[in-house]
Amino acid sequence: MNYTLLSADEIDNIKSFLSEDDYEGFMENPSRYAVCAVDNNRLLGVGIFDAKKVAEILDVIVVDDKRGQIEKDIVRKIAAICEKLNCDGVTIDVYDEDGALMYDEILRDEDFVHVSAATIYKFELSDLDNNPILSKASPDKKIIPLADATDRMKKVFSNELINSGSYDHFMKDDHDPFMSVVSVEDDRITGCVLVDDLQDEYGFELAYLYSQKSAGPANIVNMLAGALNNVNERYSLPDAVGYITAINGVSDGLVNKVLPGAHIDDHINRYAKV
Repeated sequence: MNYTLLSADEIDNIKSFLSEDDYEGFMENPSRYAVCAVDNNRLLGVGIFDAKKVAEILDVIVVDDKRGQIEKDIVRKIAAICEKLNCDGVTIDVYDEDGALMYDEILRDEDFVHVSAATIYKFELSDLDNNPILSKASPDKKIIPLADATDRMKKVFSNELINSGSYDHFMKDDHDPFMSVVSVEDDRITGCVLVDDLQDEYGFELAYLYSQKSAGPANIVNMLAGALNNVNERYSLPDAVGYITAINGVSDGLVNKVLPGAHIDDHINRYAKV
């Protein structure tokens, strides 16, 4: 088995092996690389990673007849490359469909540590009808569409999230500026509910929720109500679906309280090696 490292400039050589999203990621990110496993001129697997300060393994794709056999080697090769590049560490998110038990064993053998677990919930827009919590939310002039926030406000808030290690994608174009909302106090953003359109399904994702403690406990519910009201105006059919990810027990409790019709769709387990 031979392993080859490809940069973004060379990724056209394996374009047919990648999903459209994976391929486009290389076009947008010059620090993205692929480790390719090749045997007798046959491409058997590809590991995709971003060589950032803390590197991130984004995907490991293996042909069906080799699944469970070469994932470990691909992960090991990526970790070794990132060490040579002086990255501070390597992370990987594992979903249920990836083979959670298999990856848990592989990653622990390679000295990765399990650092967090998250739950992805799915619900239908019709589940929000007569919702007892959201119906009590108060209209709040301090909650505005993301599109109405000034560039300065967004930049300051984004830096606060990055510096605290909370979230580094606030300024991403994926977040719909008209469905997403922020709470504002004295020309400063104090919280947000970011909403993304789904690319392959009729619906949306509540991609990130955050509220500063100083904004008060009702702020997150009021922002959710505002964002979901915007969603209702965008999607006219009741079968639109929504997704929301709970990253800890507190957010699990919030989802179960505010969206009682939501059911578990997937889990994400994060591992890291430093």
